[in-house]
Amino acid sequence: MNEEPIISVQDKLHHLLRLGRTYSEGLSLEIIELLLGYGKTFPIAKPTREWEAAEPYWECFNTARSLHMADSNLTYAEGIGLPFGDPQGAMIHAWNIDRETGLLHDFTWPMAPWNQYLGIVFDLAWTERNCAMPHGIFHPINWEKNRASVIEYLKTHTPGD
Repeated sequence: MNEEPIISVQDKLHHLLRLGRTYSEGLSLEIIELLLGYGKTFPIAKPTREWEAAEPYWECFNTARSLHMADSNLTYAEGIGLPFGDPQGAMIHAWNIDRETGLLHDFTWPMAPWNQYLGIVFDLAWTERNCAMPHGIFHPINWEKNRASVIEYLKTHTPGD
């Protein structure tokens, strides 16, 4: 059921760069460029067409961090999510990746096959030491504080590690 989208999330984000703007408040062109350079897409685990998610979407950062801390098989990933694959809905988002399968688990959005994700798996211990984390690494209230550390991190880590 993991159908490849007709237009990739990268193509949709390149389009936003060509427009020179984003539709989502807080999603900067700099972050889009960074994620296009270092991020990767992840297949969704067990896609469903259900509309209910286990947690509210605004709790994605806390939920992904908590689940990673509770289950060492789940990593913490953060980047851009496109609900319904719509670039106008692109937003900073966090989710978990299963270390064994590489599949994406999102407990704050419905696991719909049309959602698209482009992100970076972060070592959570590193982020706790080096980044402001309330509301996520890329969130506008944190990004200025996190920018230099994240760029240095990306130079020494393979995307999706």
